[in-house]
Amino acid sequence: MIVLPDLADFPDYLHEPRNITDEMAYVIGPMMEAWRDGDYKKFVADLDLGREEWVARLEHFFNFYQKWQRPDYSVKELEDGCYVTDGNVSDIHEKLKPAIEILLKEADWTPPPGSFDRGNQVPFMIEDVTELFEKKGIIDIASKYNRRKMQVANVYLHIATPTDKNWKQFFYDAETTPKYTNTHIDPKEDVVKAMIYLDDVTVDNGAFHYYRGSNQLEIHPVQNIFGRAITTGSYCHTPKARESVFKLPRGLRVSHNFGRCVLPGSIWEQQLDENLKPIESKEGNIIVFDPGAGIHQGGICKTGNRLALQVLMK
Repeated sequence: MIVLPDLADFPDYLHEPRNITDEMAYVIGPMMEAWRDGDYKKFVADLDLGREEWVARLEHFFNFYQKWQRPDYSVKELEDGCYVTDGNVSDIHEKLKPAIEILLKEADWTPPPGSFDRGNQVPFMIEDVTELFEKKGIIDIASKYNRRKMQVANVYLHIATPTDKNWKQFFYDAETTPKYTNTHIDPKEDVVKAMIYLDDVTVDNGAFHYYRGSNQLEIHPVQNIFGRAITTGSYCHTPKARESVFKLPRGLRVSHNFGRCVLPGSIWEQQLDENLKPIESKEGNIIVFDPGAGIHQGGICKTGNRLALQVLMK
């Protein structure tokens, strides 16, 4: 079972106030019992919660996991959470050239949490991507995996460059930047994502990374609810944003956006060294993956640019 890193243990913030309560009485005792009973009021009864955005998401995830049905892992393409294939994307690339040129001309900036340095929604590409995915059988694979009919709901054009700052937005004000920064699990399950490379992609210019098989790893139910709520509602990017999280008991102050907390020499670093692998375009230019359970890391460029589409199926 996955145990997520404690956010308050991050070395840059050891001087900030935090709750010193041991987590055992909360996670193993009453909170777990409340979760089994489906009693949300009892679940949060002993906690000092404020009005922050992430707190408002707690009940949503509590209720979601009362009814959650795991994907069908017998679908061989997505059994380990990630399926890679090749497709002809030349027509898609051609249609996107004007949008790509505009983004490449944009000046560097410091995007606010939740925003990319260079990217735009491209809803006019939904039809083209749907056609490509139907030909490749991707819609069927995603539908079987999530046990219901899926469709392409969103297409986002993203250009990654060496000057990007978006991958450091969690703990934005920190100086410590471990190698697995931006490694995460998406907060929402019940969707399937895909990455379409529009040019040649290597480790150096922003290859997507995935931990194959991590889609079947389990997180403690209570940590899972808090981790997803905090991920949805807070980047913990300022002392004020961290205050409401750090006042939680140890074991609850976690985020599914945990990569920056993977410190050198830790067990987590060893596990990611062994399992988080890059997917270059020579392996395939279409990557279909389970984002809400699988551990992955977005493209971080050292040199050159990476042109890609991020596709959401739901």
